Amino acid sequence: MRTSPRLPLPALWLGLTLLSACSESTTSGTNVDAGEIIRDAHLPAADIAPPPTGDAAPTPSGDAATAPTADAGPVPKADAGPTPTVDAAAPTGDAAAPPTGDAAAPGTDAAMPPGDAQVPVESPDPGQPGGPEGDVVNDRLDLPIGILGVQIPLTIYRPAAAGPAPVLVFVHGFQLDPGLYASYGRHLATWGYVVVMPRLPGAVFGGPSHREQAEYLVSVLDWIQAGAAAAEGPLAGRVDPDRIALAGHSLGGKLALLATANDPRPRVVFGVDPVDAPGGPLQPVNDDYPSVAPERMGDIAVPVGLVGETTNATCQGFACQACAPEADNFAQYAAAAVTPTFTFEIVGANHVSFLDDPNCGLFCSVCSAGTDAPAVTRRLTQRYLTAFLQVYLAGHAEFATFLQGEELQHDVDLGLVVATQANLP
Repeated sequence: MRTSPRLPLPALWLGLTLLSACSESTTSGTNVDAGEIIRDAHLPAADIAPPPTGDAAPTPSGDAATAPTADAGPVPKADAGPTPTVDAAAPTGDAAAPPTGDAAAPGTDAAMPPGDAQVPVESPDPGQPGGPEGDVVNDRLDLPIGILGVQIPLTIYRPAAAGPAPVLVFVHGFQLDPGLYASYGRHLATWGYVVVMPRLPGAVFGGPSHREQAEYLVSVLDWIQAGAAAAEGPLAGRVDPDRIALAGHSLGGKLALLATANDPRPRVVFGVDPVDAPGGPLQPVNDDYPSVAPERMGDIAVPVGLVGETTNATCQGFACQACAPEADNFAQYAAAAVTPTFTFEIVGANHVSFLDDPNCGLFCSVCSAGTDAPAVTRRLTQRYLTAFLQVYLAGHAEFATFLQGEELQHDVDLGLVVATQANLP
C-alpha cells in the first residue's frame, strides 16, 4: 500500500495555472476521420458516404441513426497500430463472461465468443446513436448529513422507449460539471439506458473526502432502487434496479471503482481515464483518501472496462502538470484487476479529450495538449462503453466484437487505440 504523501492534482492546479508556461491548447489536429471510425457497420468502407463536418453529435430521426460528425482530417494508415493481446488467465471472484439475453444474471458461466467467430457480421456500431433521442429531467437527492444536510443535484437521461431499462450512474471528474459529459448521457439513452449523472460536492481545499464521496455515490444507488419501486417520479417504471452500472471520468472513475469495491449492487464498472491520486494539500493515502489500485481491486467482483491515455502520464517543462500520473492512471487499475477486464488506450488523447468541451477553463487548461481530435476520442470512448454495457449489462454478446474482435481490430489497425484484455475465461 502506498503511504508516502504524493503531490495531489487539486492542490497544484490553481498555482500551476497561474504559472502555465508549458500549458497549451487542449484541442489539436490529427489525421483521423471520424466517419471512418464511427462507420456504418453494415457497409464496407468503400460504400460509406463522407462524414459531415462539425463537432456536435447529430440528433437521430426515428429509429434511424445518423453518423456523428467530426472536425478531423484524413484517415491514418491502416498499419499504424499494434495488435491487441489477450491475457487468458482465469478470473477470480464472481465476475463472469458476457451474459446472454436481457434477463441474464451476473455470475453466468457463458463463454466470451472467441474473437468474432460466434459474433454476427452485421453488428450495429455502438459508437453511433442506437435509436431516437430520449428526454432529460432533473431531480435532487437530499442526504441528512451534518447540520445543513448534503444536496446532490441529479441530471437524468431517459430513453424514448418506456419500460424498465438498465441504468448507468456516471460520475464527473474533479471540479468538473456533469454537463461536460452530456453527450454520453444522450448517446446511451438512444441505446435504451437510463443515465444518472450526480453533481457530487467537492472543493479544491477541504470538502468531503473520497471515502465520503463514494458513500454519496452509494446513496445514489439507494435512490435509484427506491425510485424504481415508487408510484411516481423520474424513475418510476423506467429502470431495472437489478441492472446497475457505475462509470466515471478522472476522480469520478476512481469513485465509481471504489463504490463498486464497497457495494455489491453494480453489475459492471467502467473508468474513463480514472486517477487514483488522493486529494488535498500533500494528502497521504489513508482511510479517507484510499488507494483503489492495487489495494481494493481484489474487492471488485464484476467485469471492468477502462479507457485511458498516456499523454498526461508524465510532463516536461516548467510548471507542467501530469493530469493522470503514470503511478495512478488507468493502467494501474488494469494491472490490479482480477475479473474480466477490457482496456483501451486512446492514442494521442489527453486527460480532458473525453469532455464535450476540452477547453473548459481553469481545470482543463493545465493538462498538456494531446495530438488527437477530441470528437474522435469521445466517440471511441462511447463506442467501447456502450459495447461493454451491451455485453455485460444488457446481455447482448454479439457486441463483443467491439471489445475483442474484428471491429476492435479495425480501430487498432488505424492506430487509434491500443487494446488489451485480461482475466477472460
